[in-house]
Amino acid sequence: MDGAQRARRGGTSPIIQVRRLVMAAQPQTEVSPSRKDLTGTLKTFGPSGPMYEVLGPAERSVQGKESVTIRVFGTGEVTAYPVEEMLQDPEAV
Repeated sequence: MDGAQRARRGGTSPIIQVRRLVMAAQPQTEVSPSRKDLTGTLKTFGPSGPMYEVLGPAERSVQGKESVTIRVFGTGEVTAYPVEEMLQDPEAV
């Protein structure tokens, strides 16, 4: 019996079973609304600093702090940046 036949009979295909095992083994991190809601926002480092875009939650923290991934315009650098600092930066105009 192939995966499609198994799915029609109410069973789970081997591919779905493996996917579920892989997803269960990955660490789940809670994403705060501040990181999720600001994805795509353009900000500047302070009132007159370079502009950057918030790409989304960072996979790693900066010095143990909750972080976002940003892309700095002009250099193209992509890096993790602490959420508390990002929240203090003004939106770009």
